Amino acid sequence: RQGNDLKSVKDFPLRNDATEFQLCVEITELLSNTYHIHFSDAEVKQLSLLFIGLQNEYLTNRKELSLSKIVEARVIETLNEVLEKVKETYLIDLQDEAFFNKLAIHLQNLYDRSQYERFTRNSSLLDIKTAYPLTYDIAVYLSMLVQEKLAIWFNEDEISFIALHIGAYLESKKEKRPKLRVLVDHNNYHDFEETNVQNIRSMLGEDVEIVAVDHHEVSVQENDVYVSSDRDRVTEINGAVYVHPILTRKDFAKIQKRVTAKRKSNWRKQMFHLIDRFIIEDLYFNQFDPTDQTPKMIREKLFDRLLVTGYVEEEFSQRMEKREAMSSTSFPSGIAVSHSLEQQAKKSALSIMTLQETLKWDEYPVQIVALVAISQDEAKEFNDFFEMFIEIVSDPINVRLLAGAENFTEFILKMKMLVETEE
Repeated sequence: RQGNDLKSVKDFPLRNDATEFQLCVEITELLSNTYHIHFSDAEVKQLSLLFIGLQNEYLTNRKELSLSKIVEARVIETLNEVLEKVKETYLIDLQDEAFFNKLAIHLQNLYDRSQYERFTRNSSLLDIKTAYPLTYDIAVYLSMLVQEKLAIWFNEDEISFIALHIGAYLESKKEKRPKLRVLVDHNNYHDFEETNVQNIRSMLGEDVEIVAVDHHEVSVQENDVYVSSDRDRVTEINGAVYVHPILTRKDFAKIQKRVTAKRKSNWRKQMFHLIDRFIIEDLYFNQFDPTDQTPKMIREKLFDRLLVTGYVEEEFSQRMEKREAMSSTSFPSGIAVSHSLEQQAKKSALSIMTLQETLKWDEYPVQIVALVAISQDEAKEFNDFFEMFIEIVSDPINVRLLAGAENFTEFILKMKMLVETEE
């Protein structure tokens, strides 16, 4: 409407009868009739290129269509450099051909739109920031590098679209959680081993490893759940599950219930351990008075404590402020979670400050401020902890509960209580 057409596509790679092009002709005709907007030929072609990016294997299978015909060389070169930096910083390898092609096409379109500063709004921005903090952070870092190298600027909504690309890829490559070992003592019942064990395996799925042995080979300590039709043996072992020689529906339900309970117990123990490891008493500020304080002053106070206690170096402060400028770290639940753009701390930790009164932090009033320091050596474990922490503090009721803690011990007890509630 305002005459800001995207530029024409040189050597447009699609034929007029290509599905992607025909899709966009239909879409733009529909929009034109409904909203009385004219779409130039260049706009239709630009839109059709985005449909290519939705297909994982498209560029791989269509040898006559190379990425360089769709995306400028400088964008491809920039993305290669940026993904290498992401790998160095976050220890996450995003150099996958299908992912690269889709993101490159998206960045080309974003680059073209940035010339007019016309950006797409993402109504899921807050949900993405809240539910996937690590993914969003990678997107912020990647976006910062892209902006610097291509001399462009784009907003938070556009960053969140990049986060969706990253999140979808990481989800497809996600490591499976460790399997629970379920020891089934069939006690020399031939049918139990061949029929019942097979049914148990089918019921519990791939997340569980079934170990079937007869009574003489039992080694309970090496396994998570023990199942047996020997009543005497079951009474000797804490948490064992008694089943009939021929499994009933209730037997299957008992096994499933015990496996679920064991998985929750293992997760709870792991989270308790990580809470004790990463939330440090020396880095805790209780009921701080925020009168006459700004968010930056609060961040500096938390940073100074991290510096003095040897968790970070001087450069951390600058990277922390750069990250804050890219996208606010406050949440509508009432917490701000500040951190550096890079995982370059000496040791991983969370510095916590509870406030006597709420402090306006960009859009939201906050009651708790957390400053995150992440060491590359501890990144994997810290990210497991951080995911749980964000899930808890995304609820305003939980934030109010934690903000009301009178001391460090009470804060930790409340955190662990909320972990149990999250199960």
